[in-house]
Amino acid sequence: MSYYASSQISDMSSYVAVSGTPNNDCCSVFGLTPQEVRYLKGKFPQIRAVNGSGQQCHNSTNSSSPHQQHGIRLEATAVVVLNALGYIGFKVVTTCGDNKEYLWTLERNLDVDTQFKALEESYNE
Repeated sequence: MSYYASSQISDMSSYVAVSGTPNNDCCSVFGLTPQEVRYLKGKFPQIRAVNGSGQQCHNSTNSSSPHQQHGIRLEATAVVVLNALGYIGFKVVTTCGDNKEYLWTLERNLDVDTQFKALEESYNE
């Protein structure tokens, strides 16, 4: 029993959500740290703040909406964004949705966060 409790303490995680469809070249990501946003900006230059004005990227220019959400919108397919996030240590833990939109929940292992910081530093040099 004590083994279970000690493994729970050492494995700390937090979560990120990606919404979109696999065949649409626009998706949204919620819950990223500023370092992770900078990493994605390096990969996807067309990055925008998410607002409540609709799903399509070209309709999301009004970032001063009173219904501002916490996330970013990328002009890339959700699968490409999931792969980019997987490269820095995220893992998909759940998926749900229908033919209109999917939501992927990704787990970030906080114990691996120091490795990501080293990767980011080498990426910025």
